[in-house]
Amino acid sequence: MSAELDIPNIIKQLIAVDDVDLNDLREEDIQNLTPINNVSTGLSPSQDPEFSFYVGKETPKGAKSSFDDMMTVIISEELYPLYIELDEVPFKTKFNQIIYSYISKKLEEARESNVPDTDNIWMQPNTTFINWFHENGIEIDEVESFNKGLKNESQDGYSYYLKKGCSEIQIKYVILFQLTEDYLKNNNNQEMSIRKAVIIVYNQNKNDFPEWTDGSLNKYYHLGKNISINL
Repeated sequence: MSAELDIPNIIKQLIAVDDVDLNDLREEDIQNLTPINNVSTGLSPSQDPEFSFYVGKETPKGAKSSFDDMMTVIISEELYPLYIELDEVPFKTKFNQIIYSYISKKLEEARESNVPDTDNIWMQPNTTFINWFHENGIEIDEVESFNKGLKNESQDGYSYYLKKGCSEIQIKYVILFQLTEDYLKNNNNQEMSIRKAVIIVYNQNKNDFPEWTDGSLNKYYHLGKNISINL
């Protein structure tokens, strides 16, 4: 995991409350911090902020489930490549592990400063996260951090282009190009134009791309190709 990951900011997003129902608001309080139990998949839609994904959270103690079961958007340039690379279950586990580690550290810091457990704002989330791991049969100490277990980055990897300074939309061009190249390679017994192949690839992966018209796909393929070559 990158040392630049801003965990306090992630936590702030996790406990944020939308003014959806003014009669059902809870406090944006550390004590309402809970593990995630659901996470979206695929690239963020074009209308959403860059480097964003959605998580579902355990309902905080005393809160109404109808409100807190809503998905929460998380925006993090550091976490986003890991969200793309990891499957849902390991991402949820590693996400909760790194938040729990931060909670545990803060809990001990407060104790060392003579804050009694009854007044310690980190006590409730600490208990909630421990219970989540126990209920899911996961040994916390055996969970590898985000630093470990990731596949090696290559020029075909999302992280590679992100670190090269490409925007998310540019990376989507590259992905379209790479998927089309793979499709052509796997169908090398057919005489197929790039134009036909890129339309097939786009239609098979519409949920991963913005709403591009057929007339623009060939252009986006070549934009992705140029980005790959120039990097």
